[in-house]
Amino acid sequence: MSTRCQIRFIERYKNGKKFVTQIYRQSDGYLEGVVPDLYEFFKWYMSEPISREGDPSYAGADFIYWSKQRLDEEFKKGGFDKLGYGIENVGDIHGDEEYLYEVDLTGATSPDDVLIRYSDDFPDVHAFEKAKWSKWYKLGTLYEKINKEQ
Repeated sequence: MSTRCQIRFIERYKNGKKFVTQIYRQSDGYLEGVVPDLYEFFKWYMSEPISREGDPSYAGADFIYWSKQRLDEEFKKGGFDKLGYGIENVGDIHGDEEYLYEVDLTGATSPDDVLIRYSDDFPDVHAFEKAKWSKWYKLGTLYEKINKEQ
């Protein structure tokens, strides 16, 4: 059984509004699957100055691209490389997720500037609004914490 999740990439503006892109990930949505992938992705993504703008729409699309490039050949043979990720309407919930993530790119120029929080406790399709969230972590700090626990 796959562990599904949704990931929101956000950027907060000085006027209090935020720009949000939301994606669906069909498998390995648990902390030990998502956090290392996000950390490695942002190391790649933010390695070039032009990509350091923190735009959630580019980050979400490029995370899907990066993730699909890493699929192994066995997975691709079954045609599964066409599945696994989706771009969601912000606010819509599949209903089969076990984890939700928010990734805050505001002002981030390196993976260690990216903030992340997660929830595995949410009641319904209004999950992002009603979820019981972890505290905000620096992505690198959470990545190190997960690696120490394994």
